[in-house]
Amino acid sequence: MNNKMVRTSKDTSAYSAVHPVGVAKRTMYKWSDPGDKPIIRWIEKGDLLLSEEYQRDASTKQRVHNIASDFSWSKFCPLAVSQDNKGRLWVIDGGHRLRAVLMRDDIASIPCSVTQSNGLEYEARIFADQAKARKPVGSYDRFKALVVARDKTAMAVNELLIKNGYSAWSNTDKKYTFQALGALTKMINRDPSLAEAVFGFVADMANDGERIPRPMLTGIFHLQEVIGNKDDVLSKKNADKLRAYGIKGLSAAIKQECIILGKGGERVWAKAILDVINKGRRSIRLSVNSWK
Repeated sequence: MNNKMVRTSKDTSAYSAVHPVGVAKRTMYKWSDPGDKPIIRWIEKGDLLLSEEYQRDASTKQRVHNIASDFSWSKFCPLAVSQDNKGRLWVIDGGHRLRAVLMRDDIASIPCSVTQSNGLEYEARIFADQAKARKPVGSYDRFKALVVARDKTAMAVNELLIKNGYSAWSNTDKKYTFQALGALTKMINRDPSLAEAVFGFVADMANDGERIPRPMLTGIFHLQEVIGNKDDVLSKKNADKLRAYGIKGLSAAIKQECIILGKGGERVWAKAILDVINKGRRSIRLSVNSWK
């Protein structure tokens, strides 16, 4: 098997600065003036200030600690800094990163993108605009990057999808695509063999590449976890019962269980699967001694 990865470049031809009629798009659409270019400077960390008025508090000390303990220049982005008329340097974006760097004795200065401040209101507006525009990296994009980085778990997830005719995708409307990457990743980390068996069964049960719902997948997996070696959720008899319900039927049963109990989660989803398997049986019923 050839695992050599070929690097390709995304097509950016659609992002031309000039409209087909020959006029600059920023002129035609009256885009905003970008203002003065920032200056990239290495600044002593002790010279950087956080404004009490608009900066958010550290969400958790653990998050700051995680950044500090796993610090790497290859992952560090320059801080957005505004310099006021007194020469003071206020951090607009990067408060957690600054706090993390302050915890390290081996880092004295950090790269910053510095613009001139027009006052506190100006800084606060920039902070709010950046917070609004900032889009967290989604699970699909992060998964793609981890596969390229040859992360062991991400590659195992990708191989399992491919083996069963599926691919990772952010759009659930496309056939033979799978979106619940976080759930499948957790399953593989907990029990790779069981994750492979459950996903293979559900993918085989899917009709013409229909969407595989996370609650059903996780519910079957967790049910087998809690039952352990004393029984097989995917034995022929049990599997036939689940196939008879189909993905839509099982999803409806799970939804009904969530309504009855007023909550969701893998324990509730697993209980719904258990009820489906045992429905109509007077003997040889699956049983759970205790739910994890």
